[in-house]
Amino acid sequence: MRLMIACRAIDNMAGGVERQAIALANEMVKRGHEVSLLTLDPKGAQAFYDIDGAVNWYKLDMGDPAVKAGLSLRLKRMGRVRDIMKAFKPDVVLAFQQGMFLTLRLYTLGMSIPVVAAERESPFRYDFLQAGKYRELIFQTFRLAPHITVQCDSYVEAYPTYLQRKITVVPNAVFPASRYATPEGQAGQEKILLCVARLSYAKNQTVLIEAFGRVAEMFPDWTLVLAGEGESRQSLEAQIQRRDLQERVRLLGAVKDVSALYTTSHLLCIPSRFEGFPNVLGEALAHGLPAVGYQDCGGVRDLIEHGKNGWLAEGNGYLEPLVSSLKEAMAGHEKRKAMGKEAIESVEKYQPEKIYDRWEAFLKKVYQ
Repeated sequence: MRLMIACRAIDNMAGGVERQAIALANEMVKRGHEVSLLTLDPKGAQAFYDIDGAVNWYKLDMGDPAVKAGLSLRLKRMGRVRDIMKAFKPDVVLAFQQGMFLTLRLYTLGMSIPVVAAERESPFRYDFLQAGKYRELIFQTFRLAPHITVQCDSYVEAYPTYLQRKITVVPNAVFPASRYATPEGQAGQEKILLCVARLSYAKNQTVLIEAFGRVAEMFPDWTLVLAGEGESRQSLEAQIQRRDLQERVRLLGAVKDVSALYTTSHLLCIPSRFEGFPNVLGEALAHGLPAVGYQDCGGVRDLIEHGKNGWLAEGNGYLEPLVSSLKEAMAGHEKRKAMGKEAIESVEKYQPEKIYDRWEAFLKKVYQ
């Protein structure tokens, strides 16, 4: 099979889309398939994650991927993409995210190449974004897709019925850990409440800092650690100062060895408004770290089993339910220990071999 995986850009990007696209490409090469990556990146782009040398990376090198292209540039890109398609002759194109899907579907009109729409975000995100007013129009573009993939079972019913028959669920792979957390901690030891995410509106660290501020005096041995970088840093720094939490909250910035954070922490909190497949949550659970998240956040509720591997606070973004869940979780040392063991078992179904088997079977079905 000749597989092309397409993303808007991967130049020095450390996000979940980029990681999953590259991991899938590498695995399909190992399984004997011919694989290429297509992005809008400039010629000198470098991937944050390692790409197998057998993967051919086509960098369109025409304009800035982050800037909306005008008609002239789009027509030039179309010609270049069609030349690449003729040269590589893909059996299947897997286009990550709706924008890249629509672009490639239009660019390849008349070429008889199946372009699969690989959705990497939750359909519930439209409840929180201005783009939500175009939700129905966006869904209409998926009529052009022969197949659609989503990451969680609970997402299927959020799409219109006319699309549901096209949808296949393929979760992200969660890689097993080589070392594990001790979430119960030890008496007198500093305990870490960890959040790993881009500092942004979607990840909603604001409510976590506020909730931690409400319980900090009750748990003087706990520290909130935020790993990640993003556009909300300044506002979060101001919030920390305003709540006089400078000694209790640490902003680490981007961290490469996230595994070390999981193994030295005692509880994860993922206060997101919306997720696609929450990779950080899967990774933390694989390390034996129980988690707190919101019941009404798609993706989070798919991985956290309330009372087994973590706690689900009621609603989405509500302060009081999060405060209550954090109190229970931070006080329950033995409960965290038991949940840590459950956490490891809960993500075994996402082991890479199982997920890549599903991808391979799906992709073969598309082109056969």
